[in-house]
Amino acid sequence: MSAAIPSVACLGVIGRNNNPLHISIFPSYDPTANAFTPIRNPLQFSLLLSSTIDVFDLRSKTSTASGDFGLLHAIDDRLAAYGFETNTGVRMVCIVDMRGRRVEAGGSGVSGQGGGVAGASTASSTSASAAAARSSVGSVGAGLRDSEIKPGM
Repeated sequence: MSAAIPSVACLGVIGRNNNPLHISIFPSYDPTANAFTPIRNPLQFSLLLSSTIDVFDLRSKTSTASGDFGLLHAIDDRLAAYGFETNTGVRMVCIVDMRGRRVEAGGSGVSGQGGGVAGASTASSTSASAAAARSSVGSVGAGLRDSEIKPGM
């Protein structure tokens, strides 16, 4: 039996003039196809990123000590957008897929697919995260652990 844990579906950088500077789309696990596929096309993710601009503008009117805006909005039952604004006005948005990564029950916590789109990950980082996951002991948890974030630990 396998479970699904949240994973990053899209990362976007929005410039200070509300122009998109960068969009990266990452595949999520699709149980019907038993494969990793993007859950939206690039145009749909671009529209989702553009919809966060209004939330940034509304929340920036209230005083925020840091640039962390946290949860901007829940897009649907599967996707949620989180945001951060730098002191130069550049906004970074992370769209999280709540059912994005498959984990085998009692397994290591790694889905076996460590990559993003177009070879974004290397074999060394995949093997490092797999080795770190094998060395961790305990039950399967949601989210990333320090051993998965920092290679070589």
